[in-house]
Parts: sequence; structure tokens; C-alpha cells
Amino acid sequence: TLYFATDGMHWKDSEKWISNEHECDWHGIWGCGKGTEGEGLDKIISIELKDNQLKGRIPREICEFFPSLGNLNLAINDLSGPIPHEIGLMQNLEILELAENHLTFIPAELGDILSISHVFLQSNDFGGQEMPSGVCDLRAEKLTLLWADCRGDSATVQCDGTCCS
Repeated sequence: TLYFATDGMHWKDSEKWISNEHECDWHGIWGCGKGTEGEGLDKIISIELKDNQLKGRIPREICEFFPSLGNLNLAINDLSGPIPHEIGLMQNLEILELAENHLTFIPAELGDILSISHVFLQSNDFGGQEMPSGVCDLRAEKLTLLWADCRGDSATVQCDGTCCS
């Protein structure tokens, strides 16, 4: 789904995607480990496709198919549209890097991810959207770095001074 939704045929590196190779051998897929007893499938822990010429929308299915993902890095691409509401399903996500794209909306469900420690949203097209309060509330939990364009003349996100970096 990610491959087709983001114009995978034109990625800078799509080695082994859409092949008979195991997903853990595809470019940008890291840290495959065995699932818990009874699952029987390898769990993908990290997707790192930074600066890989992805184009289009982030498919909601990425959040549904990889709920155990710990790191999602799709920064420095040509992704557009909203961050999917389903992002809140990714309860093991620790690092979310979506900086330097053309994303237009930050869903409140991002604030449901209690495990998240680093969020990079700078250099997108959020159009002055207010940072969801639940995301700011995570600063009292594990979230130590929330980088978004909240200050200055080019601010694309509105938030109070204690929320964004």
C-alpha cells in the first residue's frame, strides 16, 4: 500500500519492494523481530524512507498494518494531504519524522500515542492550524522534542510557547 500510494516506481531507492523478497529485506525496513507468541509473523520496527522521493498521501493503512512500529521516518519527501487519523493506533511509536513535506493537517489522535518521544513536523503546509492540545499534553509524558513551525513570521502551526520546540 505504501509503495503504490506514494509513487514507489519513482522512488530514489525501492530495492526489493514489490518482489518475492521478505519485507524485512526491503529498502528502508529495519529491525524486524519476531512477534509475540501466537502471532507467527515478523514485526517491522522501523520504516525509514527519508529523502526517497515519495509522492502522494500517507496511506492510513500504514498505521493499521504496523501498529508495533517504533520509528516512522518519511521526512524530506513530497508527501501531501493530512497526517492520517489512524496514526493514533501506533501505540509503540517513539519517533515520528514527517518534516519537509507538504502535509496539511495534524490529527488530534497524534496525542493518543503515549510512547512517543520525538516528533518532527517542521517545514510542512499546516496553514496556521492549532497544535492539538493532546499533542501538547504529551510534553508532560515522554515527549521530549516536538519540532514544528510554531514561531516567527513563517509559522504554520499555532501553539503556546511551552508546547513546540
